[in-house]
Amino acid sequence: MLKINISFSKKVPGQEQYSSNSFYGSLEKDIPENLSNHEVQQAFRDAYELLENTVEQEIAHYANKQNIPLKHPVAPQVNSTLATQNAKSGRQYSGVQNTPSQISQKQATFLNRLGAERGLSQEQVDAMALNQFGVESIWKISKKQASQLIEQLQNQRAA
Repeated sequence: MLKINISFSKKVPGQEQYSSNSFYGSLEKDIPENLSNHEVQQAFRDAYELLENTVEQEIAHYANKQNIPLKHPVAPQVNSTLATQNAKSGRQYSGVQNTPSQISQKQATFLNRLGAERGLSQEQVDAMALNQFGVESIWKISKKQASQLIEQLQNQRAA
């Protein structure tokens, strides 16, 4: 007996910008030794097609179950002029907060660490969120907004 091993992997865009979901499947199959080259190739093709279709079905099932579009959604943009005006007037602008795409614990920790490396306190990092997005805390920004703040802090020199 001969063994053939086939694997199929596919990444699809995740819910957030710059994220992805990876799907993977592998298949091992025993085939008789006395097959012709053409029959071995056909066995590979058949197994690969089966595996590819199965992974594609799982992707579709996952997307439907999670109510996730297969293409990356475009997040609404926060009007930074309005956010700045509201911040100066003392009013709070909520933007796209309190959604499933709210900042992750990892992003918040990284933002605070980057801020500290650049000599900023937690309050100063929160003030950046207020100035840019009109919210009083980094905990009220979206993942996309957190990525923007991270990028901004990374472009600043460390203290």
